[in-house]
Amino acid sequence: MNAVISNAGLNAFITRVYKTTGLGILGALTTSQLAIASGLAFTSPMLCGLGGVVMALGGIIGTSSMAP
Repeated sequence: MNAVISNAGLNAFITRVYKTTGLGILGALTTSQLAIASGLAFTSPMLCGLGGVVMALGGIIGTSSMAP
């Protein structure tokens, strides 16, 4: 474990991955909470499904464009 902590490049990469993952999860939970609270999920499920597909594609494109 000390080798990972002392390697600055690996430490920066792992920190960036954890921050990106945390923000992605937080954004997904916040969006779902807002959709449920506003009633959007009940009145327009197709719009929510389409939004989910767009967000998933955006996440895939965003993570594939990140440099290691």
